[in-house]
Amino acid sequence: MGVFKPRCSPCIRITNSWCAPLRGWDGYTSLVPRYVSPPHNKSVMVIRLNILESQKWIELSSLAIDGVDFPSSDRANISVSLLHLSMEHQRGIHTLVDKRIDGSAFALLRPQFEAYVRGLWFSRCSNDTDVSKFISGKEPPRINQLIDNIEKTDGYKHGALGQKKLKLWTYLNDLTHGGFFQVASRNSDGEIHGRYKNEHVDWLLTESVSMSALASIEIAKVANNPSLSKELVNLFDQCCSPSP
Repeated sequence: MGVFKPRCSPCIRITNSWCAPLRGWDGYTSLVPRYVSPPHNKSVMVIRLNILESQKWIELSSLAIDGVDFPSSDRANISVSLLHLSMEHQRGIHTLVDKRIDGSAFALLRPQFEAYVRGLWFSRCSNDTDVSKFISGKEPPRINQLIDNIEKTDGYKHGALGQKKLKLWTYLNDLTHGGFFQVASRNSDGEIHGRYKNEHVDWLLTESVSMSALASIEIAKVANNPSLSKELVNLFDQCCSPSP
């Protein structure tokens, strides 16, 4: 029996019934704020998180999920480790934003997404050969293949995860690898300095907290703990506030 000891964010069980009215991330979970285009567009969010709400999520979810037991196996340990990594990236993004090191915070969003997708795939789709290859140091399939496999499982058959990746991938690569957005956000009136807009940073916090919640959801599923799942949904709702 594994024990989820590190303090991090919560989780909720994914089922067809709960995924029916999907609202967020273009419809792939009711946890996620109604999306919202990437920051380079000027769309208005229905729900937007700020740094205080992000901190509240970290604190409440940590208390809820700390010490959760799950059946131990190589597959479960890999999956939970990756999901925990995704949640840890959310903490990193939060900490960097709090210190106004915004460029580095944006750069962590793609690794957070990739860790989340890999954790989902190992939990739902991997076989013994996949697990053995990963333990021996080989990479899992590429992300499009991972998502394709995940979208054959309950809760993800609507295809919204792949749609999300398709819409954001170029942008996430820009943020992580020093693309135009990162450069443009540092140039103003002949000076080089960080000038990320508040609405962009709010978008980042919203995306990151939402993904953290989804990752923790899958941990609850691995732990077969539906009561924790319900608790975590409620906690997420407590941490979100409608935009004015």
